Amino acid sequence: MNFSFRFITDKFFIQSLSKDLDLCTEIIEILQTLHITSEKAFQHNVIFDSCFKSLGRNSEVFNENFYSVIMSAFHPVPNEYDEEIQSCVIKKAIELAAEDSAKVIILTDKNNAPIYTNNKHYNNERVQESVSVLHGDEACKLIRGLLTGDDS
Repeated sequence: MNFSFRFITDKFFIQSLSKDLDLCTEIIEILQTLHITSEKAFQHNVIFDSCFKSLGRNSEVFNENFYSVIMSAFHPVPNEYDEEIQSCVIKKAIELAAEDSAKVIILTDKNNAPIYTNNKHYNNERVQESVSVLHGDEACKLIRGLLTGDDS
């Protein structure tokens, strides 16, 4: 299937989801469906390996099977000028958008959304045309909508 968006997520989005087990299970199931059925199968959803590993694997939700929901990407070592993980996520989102000519949505939590939107790499009109930042209910609504065809 061809979806309007691809996702790159950080550990903060996953951690915020995990506070509500029912919501987390629902969203993970949808992300898994998107990830498997996408034209970019097994590459639709992306997370940096270091973010994934920091989640731990002993929980009921986050285990080895989580790789069927999200593709782990190599996390470049931030350089001396670019130490925030948010900068690395934005750069990866820009790269994915350029690769596919598709919109990329960065999924994060409420506290980190402003860190992304105020980041020097995001403050560019061309970047904002191809990369968006969502959190919380907005993110969950969009994820649900992609499966039902209502991705507005």
